[in-house]
Amino acid sequence: MFTVGSAFPESWEAGATLAVFERRRMNGKGPGVLTPDDQRDFFHLLESVGNRENVILDFSDERQFRSALAIHNLGGHTPESRPGMHMALAERRERHILRNGAGGEQLPQDPPFETGAWVDEISRVTGTPLVAASGFSSVVGGAFQLNSTIALFNSQDKALLASGSGTQFNEGRPLDLYAEPLPDQHPQPQVTATIFYSYQQNPGDPWVTALTQRSIDVGVGVAPEVTHPNRHQSAVTSEYIRIALGRGANNQNDVDYWYWYHTDSTTYALPWYGSVTLPARPRALVYGVNPVIFGRLRHGKGGTGGCAELPEASKRNIFDNLHVSGNTLSWTLTPPSDQPPWDSMGNPLKWGDLKWVSGEADYLSLQLVIYLEDQTVPATATVQSADGPSPALDGVTYIPPIQFLWSCMVAGTPVLLADGSTIRIEDVVRGSVVQCGDGLARRVSSTTIFRFSGDVVRLLTEDGSEVALSGNHPVVTADGIVQAHELEPGVALRVRTGTAVLRRADREPYEGLLCNLRLTESAEPDPVESTVFAGGIEVGDYALQTSHDYAHRTDPDRILAMLDPRYHPDFENHLNETTAAADRR
Repeated sequence: MFTVGSAFPESWEAGATLAVFERRRMNGKGPGVLTPDDQRDFFHLLESVGNRENVILDFSDERQFRSALAIHNLGGHTPESRPGMHMALAERRERHILRNGAGGEQLPQDPPFETGAWVDEISRVTGTPLVAASGFSSVVGGAFQLNSTIALFNSQDKALLASGSGTQFNEGRPLDLYAEPLPDQHPQPQVTATIFYSYQQNPGDPWVTALTQRSIDVGVGVAPEVTHPNRHQSAVTSEYIRIALGRGANNQNDVDYWYWYHTDSTTYALPWYGSVTLPARPRALVYGVNPVIFGRLRHGKGGTGGCAELPEASKRNIFDNLHVSGNTLSWTLTPPSDQPPWDSMGNPLKWGDLKWVSGEADYLSLQLVIYLEDQTVPATATVQSADGPSPALDGVTYIPPIQFLWSCMVAGTPVLLADGSTIRIEDVVRGSVVQCGDGLARRVSSTTIFRFSGDVVRLLTEDGSEVALSGNHPVVTADGIVQAHELEPGVALRVRTGTAVLRRADREPYEGLLCNLRLTESAEPDPVESTVFAGGIEVGDYALQTSHDYAHRTDPDRILAMLDPRYHPDFENHLNETTAAADRR
């Protein structure tokens, strides 16, 4: 047993949190360095883990502890830059020694979404012989602190080929990782990528450290041509591929794809339609043998975190819809009808019946590893969502994130128009002119309607204003914007006539249509230009809902107030690193 700063037992002094990195500093070995001892420990750990994904590390094992510290240092998460985390990991080591292991520790799950890290792509950097990798880590429910490092090794001689890292504080979305290639690498055909991640889910929680790995024969990268999913809406400019459950009159062009399942559940469904030209004809297609199909959907900016693997039935559906013509492999998982009478649901990819999260942007990763005739290494074709410009990796086609649109206000809610009259929210269409919170008139840019079964929050003020809406919808109070589920009686809300005291805020079950509208397509809308009066109460539109949710979670002052003081240097260093990275770009 030990405490930080005490003398460490000689048997594992090399792995002690502060001692090992102090020796590195004195020897000129800082971030980005793995010693021969580190590599031996690290590959011993990978061999003991085998092909399992997202294994929680047992810090009572000295070599696992040393490996975790070495990889964090490789990514720049050193005792100097993350002193709070390193103290916490030292305490974790102590707990594991006392209880003889990590028994009882589990990664958060919300089936089918799960916590963990995954390697999306291992391939050459376009136009070079260098090998790189991309991946991400994500925690179901979001992590209050998350530090991750991705490292790429030659599977034969264990040489480090590339590495990268990332940090989040209270963001609740996937942490993208890119292993930057070393300029003097000499890759062999088989390489191994690993991701180490340490996180604290809530302030005050113990930390958890885990790893995942993936090995692959680096073959030929072949970028697919994707027809679907893609941005197709003709009336709305958006940074996302927008998918909504429901279909409403006059607004079929407001989104890229409409789905209507006539069930009480929303379904993550999207089309996948495209082709790839290969350098040789693929070998015989045999399910489970050729091609090998990987697919994940990860929760994005809704703050929920986690990732869902493509179900086996959907993998089989992809395989059954593959077609070969010469050297071209194509697939047809078609979208639904895009115009009345909506007589076809198409044949989309499905991740099961799930509850969408309002405002989320999800990230798709689909990969085919294809074995070719007369070829010793496979071809890889990857379709991957990205927020913006991404590393140029061979065989990767980047598409925008996918936004599953959520509706928030119950059907029948009266919305104030610019002429002083009201209209039921389900009758609002693109082009309707509403009165905003600043008193000005603005046109509605898009609307959504879908069937819902679940809880809503009903607000009733002392002046008789009333609205029922989803719990995370923004409501304007006299002191600013809050989410509906945070409201308590006695708060002054902004209403059509000024302000009114909230008398009741009740959670109640609801089955029926939920509706929403959007006034602007800006990702950072001006709050006063993105509110309407619904049931007489000032509430946000869809754009304000998504932007407020993210800004609320990532506000630096709010995060500092929630952090234990020992983590303040970690957060301040992270902010400085983020600023420096932005300046370099």
